[in-house]
Amino acid sequence: MNSYDDYLAEVREFCTRPLLDTHYLAGTGGAEARAAGDYALDERLWKLACLDQTVEGYRAYVQNPGIPGVHSDEALARIAQFTGKQYTNVNLAAHAVEEMPSAAQPSPGDSFRDLPEGPDMVVLPAGEFWMGSPESEQDRWSAEGPRHLVRIHTLAVSKTPITFAQWDACVAAGGSSHTPGDASWGRGDRPVINVSWRDAQDYVRWLSRATGHTYRLLSESEWEYAARAGQGERRFPWGDDLDHRDLPMHAWFKGNGKNQTQPVGLKLANAFGLFDMHGNVWEWVEDTYQSHYNDTPTDGAAQVTSHNLSRVMRGGSWMDSPRQLRSASRERFPQDHRAYTVGFRVARVIDIP
Repeated sequence: MNSYDDYLAEVREFCTRPLLDTHYLAGTGGAEARAAGDYALDERLWKLACLDQTVEGYRAYVQNPGIPGVHSDEALARIAQFTGKQYTNVNLAAHAVEEMPSAAQPSPGDSFRDLPEGPDMVVLPAGEFWMGSPESEQDRWSAEGPRHLVRIHTLAVSKTPITFAQWDACVAAGGSSHTPGDASWGRGDRPVINVSWRDAQDYVRWLSRATGHTYRLLSESEWEYAARAGQGERRFPWGDDLDHRDLPMHAWFKGNGKNQTQPVGLKLANAFGLFDMHGNVWEWVEDTYQSHYNDTPTDGAAQVTSHNLSRVMRGGSWMDSPRQLRSASRERFPQDHRAYTVGFRVARVIDIP
């Protein structure tokens, strides 16, 4: 077996064979063998639904008249998690699920989770902001200019960087073969580290396939918009904080990071409800690195050039100085680079008329 997709295809092919093929040759085994075959097929169809992790997969399981439906309650619970609509009568499930409307698109300010083991998301409103730092900003680098006005469309952003628990769920489901080390700091709700930009692409592909929604990395402009959180053009969303007196309430950095990552969500959230935008781990974004903002897209799109294999990172980490944690600060690494200071967060496309 070469890949998860090959494995999934084989399971799907098996589960869609005619029932007699899976009934343990029921024609020669009688009613007992046929019943055993029904339960065997039930388990295989449930396994397929769990591999797909989509509303359609769980619907197909509940609606199948040729199986006992041992896992119907759990299938309905998972459908409810995806759609926000609860069904408790398993006997009416096939009709009810078939008639179930699609879940409404979330609105700005809404929080949701598309997958039980996936990230918590919050919807950011559309808006405009000035990207980059003014030449008068303390500690700025020239790569943070020229400042330019950018229009951002509504999108959902993970409230925290992706955690080890969320990454490990992807690996367990076959979405990636990379199991990053945790530097002996712990996994669980600490931000995943030692993941490259390419690894992050594996995660968003898996999450998109598992949920039926389009997940991706943020563009660099979307990231800065999310970090500034509508709070103007200061060094940090809470103010210029020139003496860094307030920084420890909002971020893990060189001054308080204890020489390692910390569990996500322990510091104050910004006005958009996002945690750890500053410090803890650098976050990969979609863009390739440019040393200036000349000719940068003004519609929130990522800037990607084929000749550049360095990708942008934002936010600073537990081992960085306050200068690296400013909203406009930028860094870059080769897209295959893995480090114990680097993680990522994700965005989900929201289609609002």
